[in-house]
Amino acid sequence: MNQKLSYKFRPLLLASALSALFFTGSAIASVNTNDTPIFVKPVSNLPQDFILGMDVSSYVAQKNSGVKYYDFKGNELDDLGFFKQLKDCGTTHIRIRVFNDPKNAKGEYYGGGNNDIETAKKIAKLATDAGLKVLIDFHYSDFWADPKKQRAPKAWEGMSADQKAKACYKFTYDSLKSLFAIGAKVDMVQIGNESNHGLAGEKDWANRAKIHQAGSKAIRQIAKEQKHNIQVAVHFANPEMIWADELNKYKVDYDIFASSFYPYWHKLSDVKSVLKQVKEKYGKQVMVVETSYVNTLEDGDGHPNTESAFKKDDKMEYPVTPQGQANAIREVVQNVWEIDGIGVFYWEPAWIPVQELPKKNKEAVIAANKKIWEKYGSGWASKAAAEFDPEAGEYHGGSAVDNEALFDFSGHPLPSLNIYKYLHTGHDAPISVEKVMAREFVIEQGKKLNLPSKAAVRYTNADIKRYPVVWDEKDVSEVNSGKLGIFIVSGVVKADDGKNYMAQCTVTVLSHNYLQNPGFEAKEGWEIQDKNNSVGIIPESNNLRSGSNCLKFWDDEPLHFIVSQKVKLDKGVYVAGGYLQGGDAGDSSKFVVGVKVGSKLYEANTNVTKWKEWKQPEVSDIVIDKDGTEVEFFITVDAQKGTWGAFDDMYIYKK
Repeated sequence: MNQKLSYKFRPLLLASALSALFFTGSAIASVNTNDTPIFVKPVSNLPQDFILGMDVSSYVAQKNSGVKYYDFKGNELDDLGFFKQLKDCGTTHIRIRVFNDPKNAKGEYYGGGNNDIETAKKIAKLATDAGLKVLIDFHYSDFWADPKKQRAPKAWEGMSADQKAKACYKFTYDSLKSLFAIGAKVDMVQIGNESNHGLAGEKDWANRAKIHQAGSKAIRQIAKEQKHNIQVAVHFANPEMIWADELNKYKVDYDIFASSFYPYWHKLSDVKSVLKQVKEKYGKQVMVVETSYVNTLEDGDGHPNTESAFKKDDKMEYPVTPQGQANAIREVVQNVWEIDGIGVFYWEPAWIPVQELPKKNKEAVIAANKKIWEKYGSGWASKAAAEFDPEAGEYHGGSAVDNEALFDFSGHPLPSLNIYKYLHTGHDAPISVEKVMAREFVIEQGKKLNLPSKAAVRYTNADIKRYPVVWDEKDVSEVNSGKLGIFIVSGVVKADDGKNYMAQCTVTVLSHNYLQNPGFEAKEGWEIQDKNNSVGIIPESNNLRSGSNCLKFWDDEPLHFIVSQKVKLDKGVYVAGGYLQGGDAGDSSKFVVGVKVGSKLYEANTNVTKWKEWKQPEVSDIVIDKDGTEVEFFITVDAQKGTWGAFDDMYIYKK
């Protein structure tokens, strides 16, 4: 397959190629289904007190919506039975989010589980009665807090940071006291949720630290009064040393540095590396407090899912099956344990459809689901949430993660629900092919494609074997024809089971990029002028467009930097540009990408908007009159304090 594209889209092709898996198993031979027992290799020496948690914050809203859950024998579970089943499957802790006041003046709830403290108390009491420990996740907002949104609760609007700190202390103290009053035992508390770039509306670290510290102080006081050990955790969507450094700088009192890890967006090696550094440098305990993986790419309730067949840029490193879920979870646990981390939590394993979509006449069920989500808050957001979170007004609806649950769409447990138990004991099952693997290819126009003669095949027991692969000669010839674009090359691999498995590779053919190290995969090629050290070429996982590194920037002071590279071009007409994403820059910040040819400047201006919304500043019709002309490619940024983001995949191409 060939797509003919103009020069403007060639960097986009590069990112698409690098983000795709090079080989994928195909339907020539089937792989695991939802009914297939899972194989799990035990994690060596995993201690019994290693935290294996589940976040089931949506449980009360789900049950109010009529959702039923079952055991492995098909028996319907009551509330206590649901939590006992989680415990029997190896779960040790239950995580519960808490919004301050998730409803409007009319008393209409915002959804997302309607997780006020009263809802949290119901879940916490059930967990305690089932013998599970409890982690309370304070968002310090009236609705979802994440890297993009850290709005202060309505009651805190207009307050100074000092006033917010006092309000935080009272809210944290009163909430925890009410939990202990009903017999719920809280063993761990998060002061903030994914608070990378703010907390309760405060972006400046000095002010954020006041709120962190107030929450911690309240937790310590409750622990003293209840004579019960409660660990204090901080939580970031993707870990960077900068967060731990700032926490240390402002002397925030906490015990656990926690990170999210989602394999679609993050690299486990990055998470592991930073958590290890935090542990070694500051002596803090570390853990992954959110992770998940898909068991299917189908949608179960009529509301689009976060991960689906349409999300081409997100990595599916494991099979999209319960076995794939088990493998994903095991790998996270293995890596956290290897650095002496204390635990892992799976996010929302029970957020399944309130009514499963039938194969026919789906419209009536979707309409009924919408009414249920609005009434009981069992969708990610209701219409009422739009007053607090404008995004909810456009995208409100049901579960966006029903295909990442550890239950099927009808509430029956998948084999992967037993993963925590099997991590200690292991579990045998028939061994089958998990995926066909190999590396990626991006080549320049005019160069011949030389594909490997063998492909690596990974099995469900983690064994990897290499087998000869027969490539489709027509596909290879098309790549070698000299055309630009994205090509799919297919091949066939025969494994030990005697079955044929399809291998597919995505090959991108690009014209020559005259920049050295255009994706910042090394330090070479670029000159950085920056007095504040607010920008650098670093290994990343959460802000990449392709590869492993990017040009990342952030500072709690105003940013002023120039990044440049000199190259020689022959006579002709060129186009230059790159990609940029980020946030918190306001309207006055300036981001410029350009080329200087003698005294003439070719410049493109842009701004950042939000995470992973990539802008493409580009200048075209750059005229070079003489062979060997030296030009300067440059990036300049003048931005307000708190601005963050990344550049990636820069380019100069000849038209």
